[in-house]
Amino acid sequence: MTVDDLLRAVDGGSADLVSTVFHDLEKPLSPAEREAVLSLARRWYEAGAEAELRRRTGASGPAGRARIMDDEYHHCEEITLGGVTVRDGHAAILTWCEEQFEIRTPFEELVTRALAFPDRDHMVRWQVSNTLGCRWDDETWSAVLALRAHPDHIRRLLAMDVLFSHTTTRYVPDDGTWASSPYEDRAYDVFAAWVEEERHPLVLPNVLVGLVQYYDPRNEAVGLRFAGHADPEVRGIVPGLLESREPFSPAAREALCALMRDPSTPVRCSAVVTVAEHPDPHPALRDALAERFGDEDEAVRVMAVFGLAERDDPRCVAGRDRMAPVEDPERYGYGVLDATQRYEERRDGTGDGWRWRRH
Repeated sequence: MTVDDLLRAVDGGSADLVSTVFHDLEKPLSPAEREAVLSLARRWYEAGAEAELRRRTGASGPAGRARIMDDEYHHCEEITLGGVTVRDGHAAILTWCEEQFEIRTPFEELVTRALAFPDRDHMVRWQVSNTLGCRWDDETWSAVLALRAHPDHIRRLLAMDVLFSHTTTRYVPDDGTWASSPYEDRAYDVFAAWVEEERHPLVLPNVLVGLVQYYDPRNEAVGLRFAGHADPEVRGIVPGLLESREPFSPAAREALCALMRDPSTPVRCSAVVTVAEHPDPHPALRDALAERFGDEDEAVRVMAVFGLAERDDPRCVAGRDRMAPVEDPERYGYGVLDATQRYEERRDGTGDGWRWRRH
């Protein structure tokens, strides 16, 4: 690949394609070539994809628009005008190229780019949050905390995504290792304080998900407080907050049993999965799992049978036998659908009957 191929990719507006072409270049870019790439991406970004396309094609009339996936997880908008089609990922391309060329774009400029694409799954929005999340320094940390307190919930969501980056490891290409953020512990404290005051229905669930990334005993109190929340999305996160490496506490056990009977299918599924994958053998949990054999949702039924089989509860056989054929076996993890068979092997001494273990 040559610099001309890279420039054509920049014109096209696909950040994923630009990354692919960049990594396949025959030789490193010269300073002048780098500037040409940045200038082209900046021109598209500042003008806007549709306006720049109109300028180039001279076309009038409405532009065709379609939402498409730019990579496996993030989408962009495809714009067609005058027989030419581009994607609206130029701000993501500019942000990514600046990072590759070791240009530190100011925090507020990156925030401005992200706010133009408030959908969190848009490629531009993701690229900005990822870039800021990889800046492990006090200046960025302080700026994110200030953004977290902003009255605009869209800005708070961006702050949430940047803070979330500190709960995951990051690849360090210099030595080929993975490293944890030095702000990881502080991020938990921010989430814990934030959840006490956040009320916006789009932000609160995400703050709770931030807490779920940690096995922290303080999470249980938060989970119990939100177990009866009016929003099913919030209730669906509660089982993750009640997760424990030890047997569930009586209060957590009671809450999980109630959530396994929740009117919301995603909530029931979340609770059943949490209990099924946990080794706690308490009879109340086993009974609550058995109640779900007739659930309207296939995943709930499957995981209920799995949870009982892992606990060597003979009721798993009846649960399996009454279940219709699974529509998509690949939907479930290794060892889930044959858990009852392995229970029977252990019971009858006819095979190794290995037991699934959560890692």
